[in-house]
Amino acid sequence: MPGLTSKRFRRSGSAGWVAVAAIVALGSACLAGSPLYLSSVATAALQSELARTCLADVGLRIPMRGVQPDVITSLENLAAPLAAHTQPSVLTRIAPSISVAAAIPGARPIKAYLVYRTGQAQNLLRPVKTLRDGEVLAPEWMNPPGGTSPGDVLTLSVPGSDSQLPWKRLVSVADTYPLLPTRPESSYWCGLRSLLRSTSNDPADPPTPVLFTTSVEIRTAQVFRISEWELRPDTAGLTRHDAAVLADRFDEIAQAAHRLVDIDEHMRGRTVIDGEPLRAVVRHAGASTAVVAGTMAPVRLVALLSSLALLGAATTLPTRERQRELRLRLLKGQSPWLLGFRVARTAASAVAIGTVVGGAMAWAAVHFFGPAAALESAAVHSAVVGAAVGSITAFVLIGCVAAAKARTLVDGRSRRRSRARFAPSELIPVAAAVATFARLDRFGGIQQAGAAVGHADFWAQCFPLLAIIAPLAVLARPTVALLRRW
Repeated sequence: MPGLTSKRFRRSGSAGWVAVAAIVALGSACLAGSPLYLSSVATAALQSELARTCLADVGLRIPMRGVQPDVITSLENLAAPLAAHTQPSVLTRIAPSISVAAAIPGARPIKAYLVYRTGQAQNLLRPVKTLRDGEVLAPEWMNPPGGTSPGDVLTLSVPGSDSQLPWKRLVSVADTYPLLPTRPESSYWCGLRSLLRSTSNDPADPPTPVLFTTSVEIRTAQVFRISEWELRPDTAGLTRHDAAVLADRFDEIAQAAHRLVDIDEHMRGRTVIDGEPLRAVVRHAGASTAVVAGTMAPVRLVALLSSLALLGAATTLPTRERQRELRLRLLKGQSPWLLGFRVARTAASAVAIGTVVGGAMAWAAVHFFGPAAALESAAVHSAVVGAAVGSITAFVLIGCVAAAKARTLVDGRSRRRSRARFAPSELIPVAAAVATFARLDRFGGIQQAGAAVGHADFWAQCFPLLAIIAPLAVLARPTVALLRRW
């Protein structure tokens, strides 16, 4: 029978360590999942706010007087390291206060803006012809009631003054474009809202016409030309940490631009934009994350305490199975703490496996099912450290529980079993799970991601944890009975 006894011992001991590994995995998932989930919430809150914001308002904009091609090249070189989290830079040239006269009998000159913007032809409401020098794209509603048609000839002029010479040029309309939508504008045009919107509050009042022309043509507008270099953040995969670093880099480039560039901010609504608007979005995302962290803290504490209690209970199973061995070692004079260390050492592989499995499950759950897939590197580091600390805590707890059980189970007197063991105590977590689910259902779910956190109720948030504890409690009694029978 010695072979059968050894086989039963290995089987029951293995079952105990499987339970230990499962409980350690649950605690590791909690420790590692908390920073990962909060990082995912922060990224989701950031991207949610950026989705409702004009990226030109939270990007980098440097208005400068004149063309200054060398300065633009310098700015491009400064922005090159930010390419992973920024969109391609956009150059806009504006010539305001241009007088436009159409070759129509009785037509009066009107004011217009002469504008060139990188990618302008691809972002109109319909395809337009490619521009050549001496041609412009005009709004089809200009010069009512007949409007403007391709082939029309326009006279662009600027009167002279004490500081400038008069300027005049004939251009032909290569094509027309329909009225661009405003309030809100599309993402491409939102940075030019001050030019595209009407100065009055009447929607029927058309805005000042904008004539789109070539980059070469705009250079002939003499002192009226303004060049704007713009760099927007790329929201794809942008985390809160990335946005904070990007805002600091925007500040550095803006400070460098003041030294390198002849800044021109005289035109209304065309001022320098540095990293402060993007930093404000980062602060809002951080505030939302702080609210979620506060609502998660009680649940995380309950989960960790439950894992510690379950781990202590699971440790008694392999300790009881080694009762004869522990008695013999105690009789030889070994300390109970040394015996606890021996038991913990045999549990090292189960603890390591549970830690890795729990951490991997937490990462996969947050990455694939969390509010946002992009995770901050600091959060991943915190998750690894948390899982490592949890594994060390589990190892120490197993040793302490095993030492205590070695003292009581080997040298303690036998006690009569209480009738209280027949009480259905496992129904308590089941009832709690049902009650918390009813509360969660009444709220219609809880929202913990985005700019506004809703229904952050403590008991409703406890349902996922109780949903795990309840079936474990129900399975505990038959599991212990089977282990004793083995």
